[in-house]
Amino acid sequence: MLSSGRSVPGAYLGLTDGLRTILRDEGARGLFRGLVPALFGVGQGALQFMFYEELKLWRRRLRERNDNPHDGGRDGSSEKAGGGGLSNIDFLTLSAASKILSGSIIYPYRVVQTRMQTYDADAVYSSARDAVIKIWRREGLTGFYKG
Repeated sequence: MLSSGRSVPGAYLGLTDGLRTILRDEGARGLFRGLVPALFGVGQGALQFMFYEELKLWRRRLRERNDNPHDGGRDGSSEKAGGGGLSNIDFLTLSAASKILSGSIIYPYRVVQTRMQTYDADAVYSSARDAVIKIWRREGLTGFYKG
């Protein structure tokens, strides 16, 4: 329903019409096209959180080394103070960096998912694996980062 306007020939009239049409034309498999690639998207939140925590630890160690060059920042004083001595800018930057890193790693699945959910995907791709192979062969690595 999102891929075309209501006035476009062949567009679904509504949710019920879309479900009926997909079931009639493609069967139950048509309703679940793109599900497998979508499951990979669940991992982005976990990756982002992992990157964020690791980046915070890295930034704290770097800041402690700069604040206490003689003892290597091992006295834990900034940890005891709460917040680990990180500024609001640190939190903002590290949060953005973790989002960019996780998004860059997970983004190719979104391309595969989108291609699997296009109107004529069943005529072009036989599975998510087939989509990955065809994108790689036709477009290379950059094909997974379009859009």
